[in-house]
Amino acid sequence: DTFAARRFTRADTLAILDAVLAGEIARRYTDYAGSAQAVMAADTLLNALVSSGQADRGAVARVRPLLDRAYAQVRDPNSYRPEAFRQTLAQVAQAARSLR
Repeated sequence: DTFAARRFTRADTLAILDAVLAGEIARRYTDYAGSAQAVMAADTLLNALVSSGQADRGAVARVRPLLDRAYAQVRDPNSYRPEAFRQTLAQVAQAARSLR
C-alpha cells in the first residue's frame, strides 16, 4: 500500500531504472531467471515513464532495440550467456541515461 500510494517523480523512476541496469546489481546477473526479471523490470519502468508523461515516447522508442536484444538473450535458458547479456544491459543503461 505504501508503494502504491507514493507518487514517483521522473528522477525517482530513472534512479530505480539505473539501479536495475547498472552497478553492483548488474554484475550479479549471472543466472537466466534473474536476468529475465531485470529486462522485464526495465521495460516496465520505461513504459511507466511514457504513460505518466515523464518521458518522450520517441526517446524511449530509441532504447527499444537494445531492450529487444536483451529480451532475445533471455528467451531461451539453454542459450543464455551471462557476459553477453550484461554487455547488452550496460548498453540499455547508457541509452536510458540519455532520457535524463
